[in-house]
Amino acid sequence: MLAFAHAHREYDEAIAQFRKTIELEPAQWILGSIYWHLGAVYEKKGMYVEAIAEYQKGMNLSGDSDLAAALEQVYKTSGFIEAKRIMLRKTLQKMREASTRGRVPPLEFAFIYAELGEKEQAFEWLEKAYEYEERSSALVHLGNGLVCTCDVLRSDPRFADLLRRIGLPPL
Repeated sequence: MLAFAHAHREYDEAIAQFRKTIELEPAQWILGSIYWHLGAVYEKKGMYVEAIAEYQKGMNLSGDSDLAAALEQVYKTSGFIEAKRIMLRKTLQKMREASTRGRVPPLEFAFIYAELGEKEQAFEWLEKAYEYEERSSALVHLGNGLVCTCDVLRSDPRFADLLRRIGLPPL
């Protein structure tokens, strides 16, 4: 239910739901994820100060306190886009490191590259996701618009082709 309002671009409702969940004091590993999602909702609303604050909370909980501290300074000096780019690059680095110890879902890489606007890399990882997870629920959500991260890819013919191969109609 939490992701539903966010995915359907009902941002005020998503913020309210995430805030209620935080009040329930969930486990730390869940709380970090909630802060990340809440930051993304604020970002979609153009509320960048709030987005940075929530991203920082998520980073602090995941052990990235140095990056969390630097993020605010980068935001103040270079703006939100640069701060987000640095955050995403650091996330990619951590995912690569984690992949040497175990499997990181290819779809996660695709989402990060899509957010960075690196379409070629995003499609490369979407293809890997298709190879490994052809019918997974995450791939199915690509076709119903629930994965906002991929909005930048929707106009590319390769996205429609991927949806077709998954068995979904084009958007």
